[in-house]
Amino acid sequence: MRLKALIFLLTLPFSTLAQAQSAPARYDVILENEKIAAFRLDLAAHQRAPVYQNTHEVLWVALQGGNVTVTRQDNSEQRLALSAGDVRFYPSFQTKAIMNEGATEFHGVLIQIKPRGLTWNPCECLGKAEQSVCGCNTADRLPSLWAVGLGGVTVGGTTLAPGQAFLGAGVRGDTLLLALTPVQLVDLAAPGREKIRLQPGEAQWVPRGSHKFQNVGDAPARYVTVEF
Repeated sequence: MRLKALIFLLTLPFSTLAQAQSAPARYDVILENEKIAAFRLDLAAHQRAPVYQNTHEVLWVALQGGNVTVTRQDNSEQRLALSAGDVRFYPSFQTKAIMNEGATEFHGVLIQIKPRGLTWNPCECLGKAEQSVCGCNTADRLPSLWAVGLGGVTVGGTTLAPGQAFLGAGVRGDTLLLALTPVQLVDLAAPGREKIRLQPGEAQWVPRGSHKFQNVGDAPARYVTVEF
């Protein structure tokens, strides 16, 4: 029996053996509460993974550039050439798999929006940022500072130069802050000037209230926020 098994393995194509031996793609929890669940996904070259938790609205965030294919429930495919920091929104039950078409590993974050009914008329594709987040045909690259309203959820991106701060304090709702680069922020409006220190792909939950962030690091700080 062992000899037969060895002969069988030797007759298999190398690609089949490599595929069988490769570890399945795994979603690692970054942060989870009653409003969101954020998962990191590292996809090897040409690796495919089912879309986790597609029963809710989801946001995909690219931590680095890459070419991926998203398979929808009707088996149609959407090919995306993503840059670091690109965000894509998908309604519930719309996607079922993602595949890394590139020759190097792809790193991304999947954000599940738990409360239902928060996103309404989300993709009218009116402005450049909304076109990009919704994946419209006229999608353009996101600027350094942008925001898109998806009903009761606001998704945005910020880049602060070293030492740069927002001009004034703003009242914000409960917010997920996801780092795209190493982030060192101080909240000038918080008691005790709370600090946020994150590595790319790490996240922190910022409770609703008045906030004014300043980049106290020595490099630009880039991050994505999901505000409720």
